[in-house]
Amino acid sequence: MKFRIKSPPNPIDVEDRTPIFIDITTEKLIIGTMISYCGRYLLEKNSFVDKTCNFFYPNENKNHLWKFLFRIFSNTPLKTKIRHSQQEKETLLRINHIGMANLIKRAICKEGSSKDSDIKIIEFRKELLPKIESSKINSIFFTSKNTHDLFYSFLQKEQISVKFKDSAQTRTSIKSIVTLFNRDFILYVLPNPTSRGRKGETVENKYLVYKSLIQS
Repeated sequence: MKFRIKSPPNPIDVEDRTPIFIDITTEKLIIGTMISYCGRYLLEKNSFVDKTCNFFYPNENKNHLWKFLFRIFSNTPLKTKIRHSQQEKETLLRINHIGMANLIKRAICKEGSSKDSDIKIIEFRKELLPKIESSKINSIFFTSKNTHDLFYSFLQKEQISVKFKDSAQTRTSIKSIVTLFNRDFILYVLPNPTSRGRKGETVENKYLVYKSLIQS
């Protein structure tokens, strides 16, 4: 019997060229690590994997963030098979004063993988911090504990001071109040919006946490 040995995925040098989505009305900001693999720009090939994926959380079958947001603000059923257009997503964000951004600008990743564990960071998105500083943002939501921790690493790397004022942790989320850029922010760690999660944690459970925190 012959066995085929799979070659390990090639390391790929990629960029996240998704524009930061913050405007003068933004009050809440959702931060992720990096665009899904399908939306990344391959530097060696000088092209996107798929240019139509170049907006936040493009795979609505594996990542439920847009389903959560449309359920919260438009009462769209969680089990809907509707794939929302980029224009619909941008409209939903603007109406509800929500911004979106990714932390990582450039990285080495495994070919075909969107897992954070398969990303080796080369460069953070330095333009994000001045946008936060000059905005009306008062709440920041991280889509995973890893994203939250990377944000603090980013601040430390840029020598930006953070003063902790209060914090609280539950089984499903983390909340802290910090002083950053001479004003107070509320920081939340949300459940991972993918289908992966803690044992017994369902998509419905995650949705309820998103609803309670993002609407607070």
